[in-house]
Amino acid sequence: MGWRTIVISKPCYLSKTNNQANIHIKQSKSNIQVPIEDISCIIIDSQKATVTSALLGALSQEGAGLVVTNHDHKPVGTLLPSGSYYKPLSRLNGQIAATKAMQKRWHQEIVKQKVLNQAATLEMHDSPIAAAHLYRLCERVRSGDPDNIEAHAARRYFECVFGTPLQRRNECLLNDALNYGYAVVRSVIAQHIVASGLEPSIGLFHHNMLNPFNLADDLIEPYRPAIDAWTHRIILGTTKSNNATLTPETKGKIIGILHEDVPNKANEHRMSISNNAQEVVRSLADGYENHRYRPLPLPSMSDRKAP
Repeated sequence: MGWRTIVISKPCYLSKTNNQANIHIKQSKSNIQVPIEDISCIIIDSQKATVTSALLGALSQEGAGLVVTNHDHKPVGTLLPSGSYYKPLSRLNGQIAATKAMQKRWHQEIVKQKVLNQAATLEMHDSPIAAAHLYRLCERVRSGDPDNIEAHAARRYFECVFGTPLQRRNECLLNDALNYGYAVVRSVIAQHIVASGLEPSIGLFHHNMLNPFNLADDLIEPYRPAIDAWTHRIILGTTKSNNATLTPETKGKIIGILHEDVPNKANEHRMSISNNAQEVVRSLADGYENHRYRPLPLPSMSDRKAP
């Protein structure tokens, strides 16, 4: 899988030429060529873009993904590669046969790391009292999080980071930016899940029958605080008027989160969020295949270790 994320925001014609993605920009009548092996994901953010089936096939063969947006420029669909792992049935059987105890331990681990990362974000926002509260909440997370500590922590966290209780269902610049960042990271995690031979609809905690990416929605949780902090810094310099919308420039900056380095809690080795997500999925897939729980190398924004 490559490392480049390409955003198409103008009328374009995308095709394949000699293992290159050829991007013909209609307005300027110019061409840009990018090696297909360098591409991690293409985001189609234009209603007047055309992509050939040859390029779609080449992207899938290289393990790259493609995200499409609607007329409101919100991500609504993802093309994922298939058949990348050489023993898909072995891992799928392990995923289906996983015990509830294994799934609950992984969910507990994910929630703990998410709350730790939220606490670290609060410290960066000069909210030491709220951060200390979240550190205490982290110690109370049990297997499967039956006490719903994740929701309690999120309520306090959002109030402190964003100033006022943020209504996540409301349409505003900040929500649009957060949703865009979440969607981009979610699509990359989904790519890694499919490439590893796992079924993305079988989650650890999320079990929505209509959601094809339950597992991606589980694994994205500890990355959300990093996305929040990254997006918050970008939006701070953007107008807060009611008519403010995400510009292509702002979206390009948000996508940069994929290349932001974070340490992981396993060995504190820093790597990009995209590469870290790949390591997390690999570790989970190995656990499924070997029918045993193993800690995940989740991203860590805090010097503290999960209890």
